[in-house]
Amino acid sequence: MAEVPEMTEEQQSAMKEIKEKFVGNWKEYRHENVDEFFKEMGVNFFLRKLVGMSKPEMEIQVGDVDIKISVKLPGKTDVSNLQLGKEIENTNQQGLFLVTASYDDGKLVTNAKPSPNSKDPNGKSVEVTREINEEGDLIQTFNVNGVLCKRYFNKM
Repeated sequence: MAEVPEMTEEQQSAMKEIKEKFVGNWKEYRHENVDEFFKEMGVNFFLRKLVGMSKPEMEIQVGDVDIKISVKLPGKTDVSNLQLGKEIENTNQQGLFLVTASYDDGKLVTNAKPSPNSKDPNGKSVEVTREINEEGDLIQTFNVNGVLCKRYFNKM
């Protein structure tokens, strides 16, 4: 049986709130500044246009100590595994990243920096903030070098 990491009371409370607010399946209905964001990330023109036309679906699952976020894009699914306050290695289209998650003031924030083992260890760090607005929609804000992109999701 795998060892379950110890969590502080604050982390346990945060995980409970994340489970209540974020768990489920979400579908993007609009986005802002996607092309500029992915341009800043170094994504080529063709892929930027493809991403800009897509309406990804996102599934968020929460266990006792872990958070799993799956994003379905045309032809692929990116999966991020997170634990509050713990740096975890994740892989995506841009390479290998070290990701740390935190939860504060109703916002789930991840900070990803390129892993020394990545194909591009000098790549760009990305901060992603997820929050639920008054209408119950999930707003996902990406930030790389001050270039912001927002994606808006409805619960399915």
